[in-house]
Amino acid sequence: MNTIRVAVFTGKMSKSRAAIESEAVSHGVNVEPRVTSQTTHLVVGERPGKTKMDAAKKWGVMIITESQYRAALANGSVPRATREQKSKEEEQPVKPKKKSNRGKNITAWLKPIKEAGRGIGF
Repeated sequence: MNTIRVAVFTGKMSKSRAAIESEAVSHGVNVEPRVTSQTTHLVVGERPGKTKMDAAKKWGVMIITESQYRAALANGSVPRATREQKSKEEEQPVKPKKKSNRGKNITAWLKPIKEAGRGIGF
């Protein structure tokens, strides 16, 4: 069994968002506004948001219903059977960041200005 540590809520819940979040915090759950790699559970209500659902699948976050969440609060755990597993087809390769050349070739473009006598305080 997995313990709910970091939860994100999406969709319409049976209580107000503020009430359900404060209830989670009172049980020792960290509540976050968006799904990240640190999120352990996504709790879905009616009409869950596509962005949060996609992010949960991307990060391999356990997706549970509100009733499963309430049961988990009662006993402090969540059933493994509801875990969404990433398949090989869904995995996206991580693109490396491009290195910035900003500031590295400043002398290359300043040289013609300096030689033309237009100087800019050099």
